[in-house]
Formats: sequence, structure tokens, C-alpha cells
Amino acid sequence: MWLRLILLIALTNVSAIKFYAYSSDGTKEAGIEFHVGTWQEALELAKKDNKLIFLDISASWCEPCKLLKKNTFPDEKVGAFL
Repeated sequence: MWLRLILLIALTNVSAIKFYAYSSDGTKEAGIEFHVGTWQEALELAKKDNKLIFLDISASWCEPCKLLKKNTFPDEKVGAFL
């Protein structure tokens, strides 16, 4: 219940969310392929493809967030699962 409320508040305050799944040299990674675009576009794409939305929210100072970005998101098995 609380998690839904927090997510609702967070999402209503975001007009456009952009995600990326590219390494620093610009090559595409093998793991999770994040959507690049607005939240509305992501909703429409999820509805069209009948998929759930995986939303990653992170901070530049967050060490676990950095580890996810470095080790988990590029993992091919994680990308295949999600």
C-alpha cells in the first residue's frame, strides 16, 4: 500500500523520464534494454506489447545504484529475464 502511494507521488511529479542502456563508449549493452523517451511513450509501448514497466530510479551518490548500473543491468541473463 505505502509503496504504491510513494510510486504514485513520484510518478506524478515526473513529466519526462529518459533511460539509457549504453556504455560510456556508446555501444549497446547486452543486458537490460531501457526505453529512451517520455513516460507516456513508455506506457503506450508497454500496453501495446502487453508488458510491465521496470522503472529504475537512482542517484549519483547512491553506491548500490552504481553497482546495479555497473554489474546487474549489463548482465545478459538479467536482460533476458526482464
